[in-house]
Amino acid sequence: MKKIFPELNLTKFKEISKQWVDDYKAEDVSITEIKLCKHRVPKYIKRANKGKRNIKYAVVFSIPEHHGQYSLSANDTPEQVLKKIKQNESDPYENFISDTGYYETVFTERTHSPLFDENFQQIYKQRPPSEFEKEWLFIPKYQGFILSESIRIDEGFVVLYDQSIKDGNEQFKVNNLRTHNQNNNKKSPEEKLNRLFIELEPEVEILYQNIKDELKSKGRKMFDATVGIALSIFESKEFNHIKGEDIKKSAEGFQTDRPCRDIKGRILVNAIKRKMPNEFINKEIPTNHQKMYHRYLSFKKEPKK
Repeated sequence: MKKIFPELNLTKFKEISKQWVDDYKAEDVSITEIKLCKHRVPKYIKRANKGKRNIKYAVVFSIPEHHGQYSLSANDTPEQVLKKIKQNESDPYENFISDTGYYETVFTERTHSPLFDENFQQIYKQRPPSEFEKEWLFIPKYQGFILSESIRIDEGFVVLYDQSIKDGNEQFKVNNLRTHNQNNNKKSPEEKLNRLFIELEPEVEILYQNIKDELKSKGRKMFDATVGIALSIFESKEFNHIKGEDIKKSAEGFQTDRPCRDIKGRILVNAIKRKMPNEFINKEIPTNHQKMYHRYLSFKKEPKK
């Protein structure tokens, strides 16, 4: 079996990972697994991001008890996103996410994380690079977070900590090449997006049609549609994939001269961003409602298998 990460001291990394788990457990944060993966940006993204930092390693922290609470908007600037993160730091999970420096790294390329303490350099077998922090990305995998294709799980990974294995009996889980979940993680952003369109299409169409029928019964046009009407319909029916927050964040799509595009497009953007945050941040999928709506229309025209 090909050895993964031969340049790193994985035994030391395991010790540090366990210490992270214990430290954050004291702050009411439950980390169930820590996984070390290779990181490599796909060529088509690398060309667009020429000159940006070259991340080699991704450390994925599984915190399934937590939902992302940042309420990011498609129109948020990096500064607004980082401000929202700061505002939520009173929550222990949000504080942990802030400590990973994930969003700062993605948006500003600054490496800021208290996880880089005096022990971290001991992970390297040889003397680490002068700016070794730029080689790392710490990822908080909360509920609903979907890993980007830059995280090369299909090329092998190491489980540094696993809550399901009792202390004292733990050994490294090294998964090389043909790993579990390989097929899922090898799916392109386009394939993941199409999968979400399949889930969201019936609910988006039902919601829109019900708004239209409600207004028609009162002799009004779609221009008069409001978030309040949409939420009232949402609460009166059963939706499994669209959330109330997706509708609330789509307020700017109502009362425009292009209601079909603007309402459906914005709801799709917010629902998909919630399920594919990494791809959204990396601009691997449409990030504005006009482009998302046109991509949705193209999907609807495609022959269904």
